[in-house]
Formats: sequence, C-alpha cells, structure tokens
Amino acid sequence: PGINSNTGRVHIYRREGGVWNFKKTINSGITGTSPDENRYFGCSVSISKDYAVIGEKKSPGKNNYSGAGKVYILKRSADGNWETRTQGTLSSTSSISDEEKQRYPISIKGTVQNEWFGSSVAVSGKFLVVGAPGNGTNSTSGRVRLYKLVNKNGAIEWAGRGVQAGKSSGERFGYAVDISGDRVIVGAPYKGGVAPDKFCDPNSIERAHCPDDTKTNPAKTGSVSIYKIGRDAQN
Repeated sequence: PGINSNTGRVHIYRREGGVWNFKKTINSGITGTSPDENRYFGCSVSISKDYAVIGEKKSPGKNNYSGAGKVYILKRSADGNWETRTQGTLSSTSSISDEEKQRYPISIKGTVQNEWFGSSVAVSGKFLVVGAPGNGTNSTSGRVRLYKLVNKNGAIEWAGRGVQAGKSSGERFGYAVDISGDRVIVGAPYKGGVAPDKFCDPNSIERAHCPDDTKTNPAKTGSVSIYKIGRDAQN
C-alpha cells in the first residue's frame, strides 16, 4: 500500500504446476476513480474461490467523508481472469451479458469520517467481514461489518448482515478480522483492562508471550473476540 505516495497496488499470482506465476497488477482505478495519494489501496486483501477483496482504508467514503475507507470486490471469470474494467465502461456497454456484468468490480464505502473501513477484510464463501478500527460509537472504538453475497432479481450484490462495535474508546476493534464457516474472529489490539490468561513472570523465558510486562498492569493488553453468525444473518 505504500507505493506511489501511498496510493497502493495489488499484485495477483496464480499457482500453476507448483510455481507461482504473476498475472496482474491493479490499483483503485478498477471502479473508475483515479488513484490518489495516501489512500492505502491494498492495505488488506483476502481471496476465496471466485472473489477477491481489497481494502483502501483512507479512501473518501460515503458522502465523500474523509478517511471513511472503502473495499473493492473482484470476481474471477471462468477463464481465470480477474475483471478490472471500470463501472464507467459497464454503463456505456449494452452488448455484454448479465453474467459478464456480474464480473465488474464493485465497491462498498465506509459511512463515518476516519473510521478506516477496509483496514482489515476477510471473505469466505458467501460471507465478507470488514473491519473499521477508527471512529465508532466511541472514538476509535472500532467496528466490524458483515455482508452476504445475495442474488437480487438476477443481480449479484453484497448485502449488509449486521454490525458489531467495540465497547471502549481507543481499543481499535476490527484491526484484524478473519472468517471460517459461521465463525468470525476479531482483534482489538489496544483493548485495555483485560487480564492476561496466564501468570506472567517478568523473569520467565515465556515473557515474550505475555500481553504485558507485569501481571498487575493489563493496560492495552489487547483482546480477540469470536462470534457465531446467527441464522438471521445467514438468510
């Protein structure tokens, strides 16, 4: 994400015959916007089957909110190509099929200034999780949004399926995310007041594995939370 004054790029590779072969380099111009400085395109990436997700945590979001962030979603075609034609091309092209239209990159924008939506992303099957560790209900408490791939009147879209917010100012909930099946894991590295899960002796060789230098000061020890996707969200 730090290349070209932090505009960022993503490189796609494919494993063929035991060798990783380079396929494509892309930037945020995939949806018709010109790449700009300090947006950090590629700060997070995830891939699952035919979908790839790319975060751009400091992109202007909804209503052009500064630092709200954005994620881009690409779909792979049957021939293995990751479609990167712009949405502007889509609107001016009437001869392509509905299946081809579904392959055009789409984006989801953050809704709050400086929430850094897209700082972390994880896609698995039909579900997408996006972390926004910046502003939330409390300053920099952070939040995570869940989306599901749905077919709506023949069109493919990512529909919102819920929000989970951090509880304390500054904890950066959503700094890291992952998903597997119906379980979502979320990191909050600056969460304070969480006691270590074992005794931490400053003189022990295990000190590096302790969340803090002493057992009596658990400030900013960090935390990890695991959630199960409910039936309502799965529908």
